[in-house]
Amino acid sequence: MTRYAYKDNAVGNLSTGISTGDLTLVLDSGDGAAFPSPTVTAPAILTLVQYSTPTDPTSSVVYYEKINVTVRSTDTLTATERGVGDTTAHTFNEGDYIYLNMTEDFITGVYAELDAGLDPLQTNYVIDGGFTDWQSGTSFVDPAGYTSTLTQIAYGADGGTNPTLTHTQQTDAGESFYRIAASGAGSGYGTDSNYTMRHNVYQGARRLGGAGKYVTVTFEAKSDIGSKKIGVTTQQYYGTGGSPSATDILGGGEFTLTSSWAEYTVTVAAATLSGKIFGTAINDRMILDFIPEYGATYGSTYFGAAGAEDFVGAGNIDIRRVRLHSGSTSYAFVQDDQGTLDAKIKKFYVKTFARANAPGTASDTNTIFINGLSTSSVQKAWTVRLDTHMIGTPTLTVYDYAGNSGKWAELSTTGVSTENQAYTSATRISSNGFLIYKNASTTPGFQFHYVLDARL
Repeated sequence: MTRYAYKDNAVGNLSTGISTGDLTLVLDSGDGAAFPSPTVTAPAILTLVQYSTPTDPTSSVVYYEKINVTVRSTDTLTATERGVGDTTAHTFNEGDYIYLNMTEDFITGVYAELDAGLDPLQTNYVIDGGFTDWQSGTSFVDPAGYTSTLTQIAYGADGGTNPTLTHTQQTDAGESFYRIAASGAGSGYGTDSNYTMRHNVYQGARRLGGAGKYVTVTFEAKSDIGSKKIGVTTQQYYGTGGSPSATDILGGGEFTLTSSWAEYTVTVAAATLSGKIFGTAINDRMILDFIPEYGATYGSTYFGAAGAEDFVGAGNIDIRRVRLHSGSTSYAFVQDDQGTLDAKIKKFYVKTFARANAPGTASDTNTIFINGLSTSSVQKAWTVRLDTHMIGTPTLTVYDYAGNSGKWAELSTTGVSTENQAYTSATRISSNGFLIYKNASTTPGFQFHYVLDARL
């Protein structure tokens, strides 16, 4: 079915008039920027309008015409069809108006996709599937926990010894990707072993689960390790608190990587939500795991693997453009702009350190800096409030500007800052802030960094 290009508030004026057979429309200089860049597979349906008073769009409409546009080059539009739908091709004059309206064709297409179980918004439920955000560093050796800001590494040990595994951010033609560099194959793994690179979709069980629903996972990968396989699995996890239902394993697939980038996709059926109990912490999720090492039992259970897979040998495993969509259709990868990505990540992780500085880096850039308080021996306190609500109550870590954890710096009356000083407590930690204080303090000010971590 046709997918239409769209852009809000698109309006322009014809620079030259057109006859009924013209397929090239030239707009006034600069007007083209208001319109999308359509293609043959994603055209734009535009509406030409002639008013009784040509320069007054509040006057009555003489006639209008819908056209199918497939190319925009700056201020020049190329149409493949005139008189679309219930309209007829007309002659239009210089100065006549052209709009991108929400047409019947567009709305009909959206409803058709909804009726077919597709997602007309093409929502990627994996935050930062392009691996652009690495706020704790860009290189980790044998990590456990988070590497890129929202990528979690875990090892389900069942015997065995891993090779040295170095996780790094890499780029290819300016595009970020995730690399696991193995020093060898590893050895002695048990049948339930697994090395997992995990993405959590917050509240994904309730948002994406349900009888008759599907989720589709798509990613690109490559490896210079010959015939290297990787497993992909999805799970519906019902959270913590109370007595939540057991996790449902949805399954996935096993893929053999090549030395060049290739796209892989798998669609799985979601589990029914009928009779399921969600945890009281409201932290259910849809789990997406990439598994480069797995035992035979684990691989068979979680994604239907025919046998076990270790790291095979020394080399690299590269992954990029990860997405998880609702429904049975794989959509193209679209990287969030930085502002949108920042807003999403701040629901899970907030720090005052500069983006490129890992927590604990010695730096006074972006510290909370308070001065000019009383020098009397009284409690000195400060409340930090966020511009967002995180997904739950986070874990707070405070640092001084020298990188000392659990400490802050204190200021003298002459403005001298002394690091590695103890504060009394950080309390009232909530989803949008905390209170930090020191009792019986004569210091007129203090300085500190903080990290709030609510990742799943």
